[in-house]
Amino acid sequence: MQQKAQRAKEVTKKNSDNPVFVGNAIVVGVVAAVLGWGAYQRLQRGPVAWSTIAGWTGVAAAVGLGDYFVSSRLLQKYPPKK
Repeated sequence: MQQKAQRAKEVTKKNSDNPVFVGNAIVVGVVAAVLGWGAYQRLQRGPVAWSTIAGWTGVAAAVGLGDYFVSSRLLQKYPPKK
């Protein structure tokens, strides 16, 4: 387990200037912040329906899927350093 963590740390450090890695970090941070803030605001108004949770889960999945395909194309242009 320690070796995997060390390896992940090395790969992250080597690719800290890769625009695909930086873009993914920004997308994940923004999506998490928006969903967290929206969930908190919605919860302040009362109970949250399962349909609302399902809808926002679908939005998160769609963003993740779009990010996957865009990243796949961009990684061909900006390959990661190993």
